[in-house]
Amino acid sequence: MAKVSFRLRLFIMAFIMLVTFMSGLYSQEITASAATTAVSAHGRLSVKGSKIVDKNSNAFQLIGMSTHGIAWYPEAISEQTIRTLRDDWGINAFRLAMYTEEYGGYTTSPENKNAMINRVNKGVEIAKKLGMYVIIDWHILNDNNPQTHKAEAVDFFKQMSSKYKDCPNVLYEICNEPHWVSWASDIKPYCIEVIKAIRKNDPNAIIICGSNTWSQDIHEVLQNPITGYKNIAYSLHFYANTHTQWLRDRLVNCLDNGLCVLVTEFGTCDASGNGGFNKAETDNWLKLLQSRKVGFFNWSLSNKEETASAFLPGTDLSRIKAGESQLTQSGKLIRSWTRKISGAKNVTSSAPKKTTPKSTQAQPKPVQTQPAQTQPVQTQPVQTQPATWNVPVQNNNTATSKSNTNKVTTTKKVNTKVTSECETYKSDSMIKSILSGNVKITPVYLADLGVQKLKEALSRQ
Repeated sequence: MAKVSFRLRLFIMAFIMLVTFMSGLYSQEITASAATTAVSAHGRLSVKGSKIVDKNSNAFQLIGMSTHGIAWYPEAISEQTIRTLRDDWGINAFRLAMYTEEYGGYTTSPENKNAMINRVNKGVEIAKKLGMYVIIDWHILNDNNPQTHKAEAVDFFKQMSSKYKDCPNVLYEICNEPHWVSWASDIKPYCIEVIKAIRKNDPNAIIICGSNTWSQDIHEVLQNPITGYKNIAYSLHFYANTHTQWLRDRLVNCLDNGLCVLVTEFGTCDASGNGGFNKAETDNWLKLLQSRKVGFFNWSLSNKEETASAFLPGTDLSRIKAGESQLTQSGKLIRSWTRKISGAKNVTSSAPKKTTPKSTQAQPKPVQTQPAQTQPVQTQPVQTQPATWNVPVQNNNTATSKSNTNKVTTTKKVNTKVTSECETYKSDSMIKSILSGNVKITPVYLADLGVQKLKEALSRQ
C-alpha cells in the first residue's frame, strides 16, 4: 500500500510538472502572437513622400478589406470574422464604410446617426483588440459634393479624433467618392476644414482625402495638393474591368512625383460592382500595388448578390470560415493575393483554383438586366471590356477628365452597391435633376440609370 501511494504521488507530481511546463509554452505562444500583430510591430503610421511608413520609417503596405455599408451589413463588424480575415487571409487592416445620405445613413436621422457611431466604435475596438489598422470612412456617394454635409462631417470627425487621438491604429477617410464637383473649389476647401477639426485633437493620424470623379482624379491633386499639414494621403478607387492601364499610368505618375496615394476601395469587376469580373486586370493592378507598396482595400466584405462581394449569398458574415468554401470568384482571387503579399502561414485550404474571366456564380438580381452596351446612346464604345451599367464615353462631360497619357476615356463609376431602397431614391433624384435642368442628359446618366430604371423613375415623377 505504501509503494502504491508513493508511485501515485510520483505520478501526480510528474503530471503537475508537465501541465506547468505546457502552460508556460502556451503563455509564451499567446504573448508572441500578440507581440507580432501589425500594430504592435509597426506602430503608428505616417506619410513620407509618396510612401506610408511605420514607426521605424520603413515603407508599410496596408492590406485590407472594406465593409459594405455598415447600415445594411452590421453583422460584418464581428471579432470572429475580422480575426479570420487577419489569420487566414493575412490582412492587417479593414475599412468601415459609413454611408452618409443613403438609406439608414449618418445624416438621415438622429437614430441612424447614433447607430452609425456605435457601429464605428465597435469596429475600432475590434481593430484595437486584434492589433489591426482601421479606416473610419465618411462614405459620401449620392451626396456627391462633400460640402453638402460639411457641418455634420466636421462634428463627426471631432468626435472620432477626440475619442481615438491616442490610438495608433486609426486612420480617417474624410470623403469617399466626390463627383461632378471641383477639386479646387469644393473638395479641397472641405478637406481643409475637416483636417483642421481632426488636428485640434489628433496631430498625427493619417487623413485620407478623396478626389473628383469617384476618387480617380488624383492628377488634379498633384497639381494643387493640400499644404501646411503632415500625414495627408489621397484615395484612388478603381474597378478592374473599367479602370485599366490609363488609370494605372496616372497612379504611377503621381507616385513618381511624390503624391501619397492609398487605394481605399477597389473591385475585381466593372464599376457598377456587378458584372464583368476581370482576373487579368485585377492581377495587373495588384502587381503594381505590391511593387510600389501602395495599400489597398477590396470592396467588399459582403454577401450581397453582386460580383464585387467576397462572400456567397447566405454566408453568415458574423462568423465567416477560414478557407474558400464561402467565397465568391472575387473572394477567392483576393484571398489568394492577400495571402501571397502578406506571407500568411495559416494555410487552411488548398491553393485557389484557376478561374476564368466569366463568372460562374449566381448572376445579379433583375434590377440590372439591361446591359449598357445595348443602349442606343453608346455610339462610339472606346473600351472592349463588357460593362453592365457603365458606358465608356468621350470626355464631353465637365465632371470627367482625360488621363495623363492622353487617353480620351473616363468611365463613370455608378452606385449600385446599395439596397433597393437606395436604388429607387437614386433614380428618382437623378430624374428630378434632369427635369429641373440642373444637369444634361448624357450617355453617362443613361448608362447609370439603365433603360428600364429610366422608365420606372420617370413613371414616378
